[in-house]
Amino acid sequence: MRRKRVLFFAKCPMNFVLFQPVHERLRRDARLEFHFTGKYQGRTDPALVYRSFDLHGGKLVRNWLARWRAYDLYVTPDMRLAGRRARVKVHMFHGFSLRNFAVQERVLRFDKLFMIGPYMTRRFIEAGLLCAGDARIEEVGMPKLDPLVQGRYERGQVLAGLGLDPSLPTVLFAPTWIRGGCLERQGQEIVRALGRLEVNTLIKLHDNSYDPRKQSCDWARVLPPLLAPRQLLVQDFDSNPYLAAADVLVSDASSIANEFLLLDRPLIFFRLEGLEKDWPATDLETWGTKTGATIDRVEELPEAVAQALLHPEERADVRRAAARDFFYYPGQAAARAAERLLDCLGLSEALP
Repeated sequence: MRRKRVLFFAKCPMNFVLFQPVHERLRRDARLEFHFTGKYQGRTDPALVYRSFDLHGGKLVRNWLARWRAYDLYVTPDMRLAGRRARVKVHMFHGFSLRNFAVQERVLRFDKLFMIGPYMTRRFIEAGLLCAGDARIEEVGMPKLDPLVQGRYERGQVLAGLGLDPSLPTVLFAPTWIRGGCLERQGQEIVRALGRLEVNTLIKLHDNSYDPRKQSCDWARVLPPLLAPRQLLVQDFDSNPYLAAADVLVSDASSIANEFLLLDRPLIFFRLEGLEKDWPATDLETWGTKTGATIDRVEELPEAVAQALLHPEERADVRRAAARDFFYYPGQAAARAAERLLDCLGLSEALP
């Protein structure tokens, strides 16, 4: 029997991290053949996206060629249809935040939508883009978070491996990449303020924060000189170890704040004004920033961090309720995604 050809597209390395747990489950299936394409910061060489990963024999394909080949299955967390001639096209959402960027008509070009949780499904229905029971809806969850939920990362080991003191509290600063976010407005001041506290600080920026086409500042150059001895700028593509190591997360409108909810630990949000203007699907009413403390100025940050560390149980009920609404099947999403992809290919769930 001819092997089924699966094409995956990524526009940045983090995209592959989302798919990696699913790929790990399926790559040994002799019935499948994996191809990988992508564009990174406008450059068309797919090797730039995947050079940090072991693709286990998967084949790199240029975008122009992928567009013409008739694949059996196309999978991506991006909106573009690089595999437009594929028999089945699957959208794996790269995450979601209160901006609800994913809730847009463009995803309706895909045959299957691997929904992250009940909230996301509900938002599509409320926007009139999908109907309840639509055959495109697949309740999958977020495979990237399975290792985090399963406890594969031990806080002390992660911090020790980074050269940080595990006995100190750890703050993860993970802002969104958008113009007008707290990184652009107060980023340098936030890093300095955290550096004055008796805590470890991990700074994890979105991949797009390093894209010169989308930023007014070269953060890879600007931030390192600001770092205090207990601060690290981490630039690899998987945020899971840093989420596991953090006692408190500081963000604004980044999807990583929702991922952190699965650990039921305190969050601090910098308030962003005018989000609805640039991001019409922004939802501040349902959950918004209710899962954490909200501040406006960097001067408020030290007290907010101290309060979060002293009373981590505050807002725990809200955090847990939001996590239940945000995520289907935490810890089992990769298995569900693999099962549904095999079904899309007309193959038995059981691997040979």
